Amino acid sequence: MSQLLTMFERACTAFNNAPNTPGNYNNLLRYLHHDVTIKRVDDPTTVVGIANVIYYLNSTQVIKAPQLIVANSTEWPVPTDPEIRATIRGDGTYQDNSVAYVDVTGANHLPSNPFNIHYLFGFTRKTANDFWLLINAVATPT
Repeated sequence: MSQLLTMFERACTAFNNAPNTPGNYNNLLRYLHHDVTIKRVDDPTTVVGIANVIYYLNSTQVIKAPQLIVANSTEWPVPTDPEIRATIRGDGTYQDNSVAYVDVTGANHLPSNPFNIHYLFGFTRKTANDFWLLINAVATPT
């Protein structure tokens, strides 16, 4: 398995486990580029910059415990190991809230149903010897 796919699997595991981990989404910092941009899955807004992404995740997602289950990831270019920019795309499922929770208005929410998504994640690093960092993340319902 390539360095990129290995890092991607670790980052997905850290994301899925974050709500139950001390530090919550702060554990994703090691996987994110300082200029990271994420598109929210359930609406068309964008969160830009590592501090804003971590704040967004910790302030809105911990109680929901979203889950990203990747299925058939493909990396480009192949092989990615000598590259400094690469992408991973594929299909999977996303569950916006995997646990019941009460929102800030006091409304109760049951766990949501998982839905199919197509994802495209962009990665970068300074040299082929450096650690891959996520710089762009987009996942759209299919």
